[in-house]
Amino acid sequence: MTEESREDLIYQRLNELLHDLENFEQMDRLKPFLPLRPEILDSVPSTVPLFREHYVLSSSYGNRHHPIHRVTRKHFGVDLAAEKDTPIYCTAAGRVAHIENDPNGHGLHVIISHAYGFSTLYGHMESVAVELGEALDAHDFIGTVGSTGISTGTHLHYEVIKDGNRINPAPSFNMKYEVYSNLKID
Repeated sequence: MTEESREDLIYQRLNELLHDLENFEQMDRLKPFLPLRPEILDSVPSTVPLFREHYVLSSSYGNRHHPIHRVTRKHFGVDLAAEKDTPIYCTAAGRVAHIENDPNGHGLHVIISHAYGFSTLYGHMESVAVELGEALDAHDFIGTVGSTGISTGTHLHYEVIKDGNRINPAPSFNMKYEVYSNLKID
């Protein structure tokens, strides 16, 4: 087998696994292949949308007591508390699919579609720096943290959607860092 056909086979297998992925807990199936093609993570939500020193996780994915509605219900994302106007970055390459200001929900928010059936939602933003249909690279600046919509304070509500289903984004936060930090340098 030639090196080129081996690379094609690895890429093809990673594509198949990413398309079949239902949530980030299933990433273990990909871990043997990712060091061979780490750049594929630029197309998959695989980082935190805020710089680490600029946020605190204030609400996890899953059931919680809603601070405004006062009922227990599922929280389909994570809330990252941060100061107003903290920069928000795209977690994977993609295209801006939706921009809306919904006062009864996520306030000013952006949805970005990515490869392999992934989308990401960035909610309660103060400002948006992208346009509908705009192509983005991983880590591009998309706007700033705010407290728009139904919100008790400045934070970013971040969701990952895979094939129409909202999944826990937290397991993806260190994915790219872990893959790249474990690469062997010859």
